[in-house]
Amino acid sequence: MRIKKPVQRVADYPALVFILFYRAMANAVIRLIRFLLFGAGAGNPKKILIFRTGSLGDSICALPAIVQIKKKYPQAEIDILTNAGASNLVSMQKLLHPDAYHKIIDYFGSSIPELGKQIKANAFDLVVELPQYDSSLFRLLRNMIFFRFKTGIKKGFGWQLDNVNAFKAKQNRGIIFSDERNRLLSIINKYTGQTGGEMVFPLAITNDDRAAVTHWMQQNGLDVTKKIIAIVPGAKRHTNTWPKENFEQLVDYFAQEQQIVLCGGVNEKELAQSLIKDHTGVWNACGVFSPVQTAVFFGQCQLVITNDTGPLHLAYAAGTPSVSLFSNRDYAHRWFPPQEGTHKTFRATDIDCAPCFLEECPFNNKCLRAIEVSAVKQAAEDILQKNK
Repeated sequence: MRIKKPVQRVADYPALVFILFYRAMANAVIRLIRFLLFGAGAGNPKKILIFRTGSLGDSICALPAIVQIKKKYPQAEIDILTNAGASNLVSMQKLLHPDAYHKIIDYFGSSIPELGKQIKANAFDLVVELPQYDSSLFRLLRNMIFFRFKTGIKKGFGWQLDNVNAFKAKQNRGIIFSDERNRLLSIINKYTGQTGGEMVFPLAITNDDRAAVTHWMQQNGLDVTKKIIAIVPGAKRHTNTWPKENFEQLVDYFAQEQQIVLCGGVNEKELAQSLIKDHTGVWNACGVFSPVQTAVFFGQCQLVITNDTGPLHLAYAAGTPSVSLFSNRDYAHRWFPPQEGTHKTFRATDIDCAPCFLEECPFNNKCLRAIEVSAVKQAAEDILQKNK
């Protein structure tokens, strides 16, 4: 992250300087502890354990970093430790192409002693953590100690503090945060000496997934020779959801000339159904596709309009243009799609309660209500015209 120039409020400078100083000192401590526990360098690992937690968006954002690790150690056997169960459709095992890893280790529900024994039995040479950006100093140090003393792994890297849980409003006004994909890539490059890194997303798409999407489209009479717009009206958190009446206006507007498919999980099925009304060119696909099948379907679309939620990341992973609607729950840029190419991101400015990090908004999602329907329509039209 870096300080915006100029900072909007001069009074924010002391707090921002403290934030940057604290991060620098905390990361100096982390580097020292890492050196004491794991020594210098990574050696020539034959078996690597990558540790990454989170859900759909977290996993997709980690894919370029995982590819970069594979590029650095092409002969190594790579396992991924995650807390998203293999039976869960959003787990790494359901998302990541099998060429990128050897196996997934699901630790959901495991005790620390059990997990330590399981990892130790695999005799890994190197552990690489892809930390969440909100990981605390305590959590990072705890993880380092666990991997060194409970699993016996002698080499490791990746631990880095990127978030300070103080002066949130001042950080929101005065700091530009890196997006999650580039943040993780920079961590890997720092330790491996690599540069750059491709924004590639090797999803575990099979011929069966493609066939399932094709079958659904044919069965529902979608015409692939005409434009298809996917709209994602729901989100995991209520604080990430643009108002229903705004999506109604979008559906009413675009259904006149375009094919509209409402996408999301099974929990959004009822919401999507209420948006269809009497339109004949609108379909409800909520709960129909798995995440990778959703990516396949997005590949058939000219545009995805979505809240800040998992399908947004599937859209850019599929190479499909998007219009994304962000609340001020989190810092700007953290979960934005790649800014290159045809992606338009909306996020209100000058919201006095930002960032709030709340699951429910006491002010009726006023930051999302500040995003005007007319602006979203225009952005979508511009993308559709550009990609005729």
